[in-house]
Amino acid sequence: ASASLLAVPGGAREEDYDDDDDDDEPPAQHPIQPGQNWLRNLQEQASSGDLSTDAAGSGESAEPEERSADVAVPTTGVSVSDSMVDASREQFATDLSPVRGVPGAAVITTESGGGSDEPARYLVALSPPPDRGTDNKAEDKDGAGGAAASGGGGRYALIDVPPYSDALAAQIRSFMGGPSSSLCSILITSRDAIHYDESPAVYVTRKSDLMKWRATFPSAEVACYRLDVPRDCRELITQTLDGEGPWALDEDEIEGAGGARNATFFETGRPLTYEVWDEDTARSVLDGGDNPDEQNNDETEEEPADAHLYTPAAIREREENRRVLAVYTPGRTFGSVSYVFPATGVVASGFSIPVEDKRTKENLGGAGPNLDYRGYVTTGAAGTTRQIEGASGLVETYGDRFAAVLPSRGDPVVLGGDAEERRRVLRGVLAQYDEIGRIYEQLGITS
Repeated sequence: ASASLLAVPGGAREEDYDDDDDDDEPPAQHPIQPGQNWLRNLQEQASSGDLSTDAAGSGESAEPEERSADVAVPTTGVSVSDSMVDASREQFATDLSPVRGVPGAAVITTESGGGSDEPARYLVALSPPPDRGTDNKAEDKDGAGGAAASGGGGRYALIDVPPYSDALAAQIRSFMGGPSSSLCSILITSRDAIHYDESPAVYVTRKSDLMKWRATFPSAEVACYRLDVPRDCRELITQTLDGEGPWALDEDEIEGAGGARNATFFETGRPLTYEVWDEDTARSVLDGGDNPDEQNNDETEEEPADAHLYTPAAIREREENRRVLAVYTPGRTFGSVSYVFPATGVVASGFSIPVEDKRTKENLGGAGPNLDYRGYVTTGAAGTTRQIEGASGLVETYGDRFAAVLPSRGDPVVLGGDAEERRRVLRGVLAQYDEIGRIYEQLGITS
């Protein structure tokens, strides 16, 4: 036999072939190894013609017989991703209960089996229920409360997005009352108050429970500030707030491109406008990092001709008789918003006003700043300074239009006294929060 290498089909070498004259002998099959009895069965079935396929081409016998196999081969695959998602899901239990001293408001609390810190969410009536009185109203100049102000039926707003369950949806319907009541809005204070069943992970695409709430209450409008809209919620948000605000809720039905809308916010302050940069300004800002305000600064610039339309008095006049006001209060996030309900006398402040009144000893008998579960004030993404500015503006401008604070962390707080007394208490809370928050920021302790 020649030992030279010749090109043969398949890239094999000639020396690998049998050099005798018995070319009719079939090549030897690999011996069956221990633990491969299933392979012998398949070979025997193939040689006898008993191996057939079904209509789907699965390769299994049309009449499966009991096979002896040392190793069980699963008929379906195992998804590692699905197992990771299932393991990351926590079990949540929710409960809805009325807020004591605040007619028409209920708090939704969430307990997590995994120990995560879930914020409080709320259900708030746009006007006090007619059969529960209006004792908690801060102001009611027009006297329009109850059924008269709600057009014959109670309208409610869900503050933030709790974990969805059929039981909680039934509790919400029961709290709102009869068929004339409706959930008209879902108002998001910050992206941190939107519930997800999964924890953040690299290979997991999370979906919020907002889709389930929209399916359950399809007529409810969803409002959120632009900077806090998560990617998976973009198609679910019906109105994106932008600019400095404030905004007031227009409850007249408006026909839009997506159909009729029953609750839309409009700006009561100066509307957001976009300024087009000239070529020189754009180049200096994008290439040189200059401040565009300095580039366009004109010392001879006069006060706008319409300045009188956006004075505090003019803005307040446009907010009269509006049952929901949205105020931009960044701090916890860059897109945090607080919602004031003047007719009901409450403010859903999210994380903006960290107030609680449980620690009476530490707070010298009064309300004080709320601490997180680690025992200290958690600074927000926008920083303590920005949060205090937004919260202080909310207290000073709207403090006479609410008497109860519904925070995302901590229990609801009902403030006594007149408007100035309530402002004084909240100023003290914010001052304590500012002092402690700055200390922790200096130490590098952030959320």
